[in-house]
Amino acid sequence: ELNFLVASNKNLESLYLNDTEWNDIDSIIELLEPMFKATKILSSSTYPTISDIRLTFKGLLQHIENYMNNHTEKECMMAESIRKKLADYWNLFDDPTTISTILDSRSKLLLQLKKKAT
Repeated sequence: ELNFLVASNKNLESLYLNDTEWNDIDSIIELLEPMFKATKILSSSTYPTISDIRLTFKGLLQHIENYMNNHTEKECMMAESIRKKLADYWNLFDDPTTISTILDSRSKLLLQLKKKAT
């Protein structure tokens, strides 16, 4: 077990994470995991469409907002930095791509299914 290894080797003690540090790591994973999944999905798609990207960005921005509403100020610093960067990218293609997304039947179907589910 890891605890035994650290207890038997004092040189490792300073490198061993405490409970607070493990909690910080869990919080970072909670924040970053949806971005990892979104990156995998968009990069594995042969032809990601603008509507796919728009829906993904909106989902990520919503995730970050929810994260920031449920975590401490310290935990939100990284989330806010990511939110600002995503918002910058969002502003670059929001207006020019709105019409194409509205016309994409897949987007309409997804949004209609989501409304029915709630």
